[in-house]
Amino acid sequence: MISGYLFIFFTQFIGINPLHFATIILLVKIWDGINDPIIGALCDRIAPKNGDKFRPWIFWGSFSLAISGVIIFINTSEFPYGAKLAVFVVGYLVWDVCYTIVNVPYGSLNSNITADPIERSQLSTFRSFGGVFGGIILGIVIPLLVFKKETIDGTQVSTFQGDKMFFLAAVLGVLSLICFQLLYRWTIERVHSNAAQENVKFNYFRTLKEFFTSRPLLGRILASVSVFVFIMGSQQLGQLVFQLYFGNGQLAALSGVATVIPMLAMGPFIKHLVKRFGKKELCSYPLLGSILIYILMLILPIKSPIIWILMLMLANTCSIMLTMLGWALMTDCIDAQEIKTGRREEGSIYATFTMCNKMAQGFGAALVPAMIAFVIPGLDLKNTATWTTEYATSVKNLSVIMPLVGLIIVFISMTYIYNLDKKTVASMQEQLGRVDVKDNVASALDSIAATTGRREE
Repeated sequence: MISGYLFIFFTQFIGINPLHFATIILLVKIWDGINDPIIGALCDRIAPKNGDKFRPWIFWGSFSLAISGVIIFINTSEFPYGAKLAVFVVGYLVWDVCYTIVNVPYGSLNSNITADPIERSQLSTFRSFGGVFGGIILGIVIPLLVFKKETIDGTQVSTFQGDKMFFLAAVLGVLSLICFQLLYRWTIERVHSNAAQENVKFNYFRTLKEFFTSRPLLGRILASVSVFVFIMGSQQLGQLVFQLYFGNGQLAALSGVATVIPMLAMGPFIKHLVKRFGKKELCSYPLLGSILIYILMLILPIKSPIIWILMLMLANTCSIMLTMLGWALMTDCIDAQEIKTGRREEGSIYATFTMCNKMAQGFGAALVPAMIAFVIPGLDLKNTATWTTEYATSVKNLSVIMPLVGLIIVFISMTYIYNLDKKTVASMQEQLGRVDVKDNVASALDSIAATTGRREE
């Protein structure tokens, strides 16, 4: 909800200038990105209880995350402008730090649940399914509740009812707390560092240097940064396309099918596709189809929201593997670093990865309001009189150009830089002593036991 509605909430409802919003988001994200390696390093170096490296962080951090996510949507629309900015800065900064405390261990947990590359792909897929389905539910419900058609100065417009966001945030905060507590109780960390590694003095700057000299990590981070800056950044424009261009913000409730249908269609085949083609291969060449579709969306005068959603669905079908296998790609990078350095530092590696993503997310979130301010200076999101057809078309075009540029960069990085193809991943598993791991957890534990001389559950 925060990624999808923070921009509209603070610019349309609270009344913060888009340039001020962009500046605050960018600075907070850069600052927050610095926190990620700190949390990752703490996860790697603090002696875990009962062998659990990440789960305790998720347990305790989930409480502060739920509370801070509600506070950020306090209605300050009647406050003086300086007070509005202060509440926004403090609330968003606190939420972002709380999010880091939970997200870094949560993202790293995948590599510690199982050593089997197929199972890791399945975990990545189900994680993506969970995130997307949660987003779909919100994408359907929230627009129906917060957008309302009104007649202003003789013109019918779709207005945003921001006063409802606090209640929605409170409900979602409770649900998120329940989900994280269930995650804590229902997961087991099975892959552990060896004793020799635990006695090695930690040096994050060495890890950082090795991170940015790793070809697979560079390819993965370039693809991920492009997704956050251009593709996810453009999601802020998605709401405006339906609200301004198609004249009905509630239609955004239908846009969720553009993501959920491709996931439902491809999900049952993900395990077999990974075995047949490999993760790198599935996350690169199909992107050419998405690129072609976005070019058509840019040059064709699409007036029907149904056709718009269908074309989004086709574009997502060609790029859905990157969403479903993204975390599995990261665990392959962690394995590659373990082979290269002799150390398993998934917490620090994932935290550095998250740091880059958060800075990219900040640039992406800041890019949209900045582009609106400079490219469409006459558009005032709080003044419906400026919602002209010309400006609405410009918003629609920007919503297509951004993901188009992002997909081109992702295709180049995943095709020509990221080099962990199917054969390379299989070779890595052999080097790490996991060649005999089968398609279930028990066999993964047996393989680790055979390699290390002990069985760690």
